[in-house]
Amino acid sequence: MPLVEMLETVRRQAMIRMDMRKTNAFKWQGKYSEKVSNAIKAEKKYMIDCRVIPSGNGIYEVGENNHAHTVNMVEKTCVCRRWSMTGIPCRHALRVIVKKKLDPLDYVSHWYLTSTWRKQYSDPIRPVNGINFWRSSGENTIEPPPRDVPQPTKKEKKRFKGKNESPKKKKKGKGLEAEKEKRIKLTIEGRTSTCGRCGHGGHNSRKCPNHGCPVFRPRKPPSEGPSQSSQNSNLGG
Repeated sequence: MPLVEMLETVRRQAMIRMDMRKTNAFKWQGKYSEKVSNAIKAEKKYMIDCRVIPSGNGIYEVGENNHAHTVNMVEKTCVCRRWSMTGIPCRHALRVIVKKKLDPLDYVSHWYLTSTWRKQYSDPIRPVNGINFWRSSGENTIEPPPRDVPQPTKKEKKRFKGKNESPKKKKKGKGLEAEKEKRIKLTIEGRTSTCGRCGHGGHNSRKCPNHGCPVFRPRKPPSEGPSQSSQNSNLGG
């Protein structure tokens, strides 16, 4: 999917979601959202094991499972930090609220008010007109860059070696190959060719200008035979 079409799809889905949530917010008639009432019901199940000891100035000590918790009803804080992090009274604060016969909803953060909930969706995403209704800028149309089509390449057919076969040999370095080629070129260029027909240098037998001359056969140096070697040994003795 192209990028612009993908972004337009996301925008339309967000418009539908925001309209649905706005409808649910205006249907709700409570002072706080439904999440608050569900959270308070869940925490009330655990406040039975809590014991309250008043300290004065809105501060209480609430014991739970041999652990003491300091609750400040004026600052709306508890040492467990659940009240401060969520904005909804924790089980320790609810134990104090129930003992003093107070309303738990009076100690919930204003962010959970139904009026605040409705304000979140008061400014929805605006619709966008189609391209036929866009105002012309008078500038030249910018064409997208051409798409690079990858050329088909020939696949190399390589056989996968088995576990018991020898591993792949490593290739020699480029430096060694260059030095070897240079050494071969030097030996070829520095050598003078000799004709096998006439014995002269500078050409070979296929390009020999002396076609009528006999074939040149260089004489081999005499080798030492067994008689000569035995004579040399006798002389040395």
